Amino acid sequence: MANRGFSAAMLTEIAKGTTRHAYLIELYFPSSTDYYTTANSELTWNSTTYLSSGTILDISSVEETLGMTINDAKVTLTGVALANIAQALSVDSINKRIVIRHALLSAANVVIVDPLVEFDGRIDTWSATEDISSETSTITYSASSHWSDFDAVVGRVTSDENQRLLFPTDGSMQYVRALGTQQLKWGSV
Repeated sequence: MANRGFSAAMLTEIAKGTTRHAYLIELYFPSSTDYYTTANSELTWNSTTYLSSGTILDISSVEETLGMTINDAKVTLTGVALANIAQALSVDSINKRIVIRHALLSAANVVIVDPLVEFDGRIDTWSATEDISSETSTITYSASSHWSDFDAVVGRVTSDENQRLLFPTDGSMQYVRALGTQQLKWGSV
């Protein structure tokens, strides 16, 4: 495997054989950006403090491929205060940016220059669960890379009129408006 884009400082630290790893997560919302780390204490990098209060429960592995494919990632935050759930419900987080960086830490628990970006994408969905007795919640953000809309047809909407432009005898979309916001499952389930 090549050096994967690691800076010279990171390669030097890796060669020492005592390298510790941490992830830096950035969630970009309309009015604020949330910064988290998997490290056991707060980390500062690029003049930004990444919080470590044990909130990151899981980060899915990000698969690399040689082709232009849609990569996905999930970040699960736990121990989130109920106030954060209220914020998640009131803020439109869909299509907001999420960045996951792989950082190397020195023996002094300092982020070595230039953490590697492992994932940079947009939030597709999110879900939340609450534990009323402990007054904590779990939020899971699912995101896709910028290739997620690569094959999208711009300007087409799901309507009978647009369907009949391409397929004049197809009446399958004539009742779409009557369905409202009901979700339809396409393909095999």
